[in-house]
This record gives sequence, C-alpha cells and structure tokens, in this order.
Amino acid sequence: MRLMTLFAILFSSASYANIVARVVGAEGNAFVFESNGKSKRLSFGSRIYDMAEIMVDDTSYVSILDSSGNMHHLAGGTYAKFYNQMLELKNGYVWTVAKGDSPVMLNTLNSIVRCSSGQFITAVDSNELKTQILALTGDAKLSSSLEPELAIDVPAGHFSFIDQSYESGLPRAPTRVGLKSYQKMRAEFAAIKSLEKSGFEKAFGQPSTTSRGIASVKPEVSASQRGKIIFIKSVNGARKPASVEKKTTAMEYYQNMMQEKKRHTPKRPHLGKAQVRHFGFGFSKSEPVPEKVKEQGIVIKPITVQEVEMKAARVPASASPVNIVDDINSAFEKSLKNQIEGNKRHPEEVNQLIDELKSYKSDYSKHY
Repeated sequence: MRLMTLFAILFSSASYANIVARVVGAEGNAFVFESNGKSKRLSFGSRIYDMAEIMVDDTSYVSILDSSGNMHHLAGGTYAKFYNQMLELKNGYVWTVAKGDSPVMLNTLNSIVRCSSGQFITAVDSNELKTQILALTGDAKLSSSLEPELAIDVPAGHFSFIDQSYESGLPRAPTRVGLKSYQKMRAEFAAIKSLEKSGFEKAFGQPSTTSRGIASVKPEVSASQRGKIIFIKSVNGARKPASVEKKTTAMEYYQNMMQEKKRHTPKRPHLGKAQVRHFGFGFSKSEPVPEKVKEQGIVIKPITVQEVEMKAARVPASASPVNIVDDINSAFEKSLKNQIEGNKRHPEEVNQLIDELKSYKSDYSKHY
C-alpha cells in the first residue's frame, strides 16, 4: 500500500514538472489554469506545464514558444490547451510558425491540422462548430476528427474549412485567398508587433507603393517642403553678402537686381491707337480737345448741344411716365365697365323689380 502511494506521488510530481512551453510575449490579461487547479496571470517568461489551459482577454494577446521550437501567437478571445507535442484550440485565432524539429499537430473540436514547416492561421468558432485554416507559407494538412486518414493538402496562399453542416463534416477543397480575406484574418493579430512586417500583403496582391523613375532626374520638391529666410545681422554695417561690392548698400543691391530682372523681361507688343467716340456734354465744336487726351492718341468726335437737344426733343409726348399711368388707369376702368355691363347677373326687368322692392321695403312702416 505504501509502495503504491509513493508511486502515485512520484508520477503526479513528474507529470506536473513537465514544462511544454514558455511565454515569450504578452500584453494585457492572459491567464493559465494548470491541471492541479492553480491559476495565475501570464507574463514574459512564464512556464506552461502539460495539460494547462490558457485563456486570453479580448483586448490582449500572448506569444508562446513550445518545447519543439514552434511559435504560437494567440489572439484576443482565444481559449486553448497545451499538451506535450500538441495544441488543442477550443475557440479563437492562433498564428502558428512551425520551424522546429518535429511537425506541429493542432487539434480542434472537429479537425486535425498538421504542418512540418511554414506558417498558418487557424480559426475556431465553437458556436457554429466551424474550423478554418489559412496557409501562408508551406503546406498544411487538414482532416476531420472523424476521418483522420482522409486529409487534404492546403498549399500556401489557400484556405479551407470544416463545417458540420457542409459535406458531413469533411474538409472543403482548398481555395485561393484574396487580399481582403487575408487582411480580415490579419486584423485579429494587429496588436502583435512581431507580425507587423510579415510581408504577406504583397504575396496576396497588394500593389507596391514605390514608383520607378529616372536616376538622373531629381525629384521635385513637394508642397510640404517649405523654404526658410536666413536673417544675417550686420554689425555696424560691416556684414554684407559676398556678392555685394563694398561700396554698394543693401537697397542699391536690391534695385540693381530688379533692374536686371526688367532687362530680361520681354516687352509687351504695341497695340496701336484705338478710336473712341464720346457722347455727352463735355466737349463742343468750339471747345478744344485737352492736350492730355491728344497725347494718349484718342480720337474724339464731339457732339454739339444742338444735336443732343434735337434728339431729346423728338421723344414722344405719350412716353411720359405720368401719361403712361393715366392711360393704363383709363384703359382698365373702361374695360371693367364694359365687363360689368355685359355680364349682369339678372336681366334688366328683374333688376328694375328688385329696385322697386327695395324702395317699398325702405318706405313701409306698420304705423303709417
């Protein structure tokens, strides 16, 4: 009896002391639940023993290196269990980098994933009983837990899945992955800095931002690159630019520079004289044309006051504003009167009878 008790104690301590992985990166809240019932928060350098369960918060991540040298990045909301030479993913996302001596074996609720070398992403949705695998580099093998021998190869740049409602839980044929699908999976690992420069975007079709140009041509200065003004403080007027002579002041230097600029500026062509006719009372035949107007080359044909008065005298009298208003009022009244007379409500006899009744009513009184 004592021998059996000692053997049980030694076996339990040996299994408990079996370290299967270590934490090499963590951010946020991630916890480990060991087989003996103890739990603690994971941090850099934490040990993970055999049959330990790990739970990652939704806004956190943890990177774990197993005993074979394989790296496992667990995204937020992931729930996994570590065994010796195997990882069981119960829910969430895991980015696996397989580069150890032994192949990686990853088990889910309805599938088995094997990979000897390369990188792949595994996603498990426990509510829908669905497992997805995206191969980034290398080839991965995917098979159902019910038929582990019927495995399919998922090459790099392809993905496959196992759904209990599709083909009786058998893996689907691999399909080429687009850039949007990869970015959607990549967004789950946005907090992991070691995966920022993975370079898989170009492999999935993202266009390059670099452009090819001529080596001998210098790029133009962008609008954001602004110049600056250098102010040289003179000491008793002794400090001057090197291109300025000793006897030349700064103002003279500026004026000479502007004159030099005017010499190289092309002159505008001479357009000649333009004939202008002047209408108004400013000039007459007897009044001479100003000298300033003659110098500008403007030809003036004056109009006398008699011509203006003659043109003003020929305006019709009916065009006066007062006459126009009177004509409109008289025309309106005449039209209204004609319409009233032509559109009477009753004939003339009936109107006469109505007037007589009104007169009788106004004169009648019971005391009369």
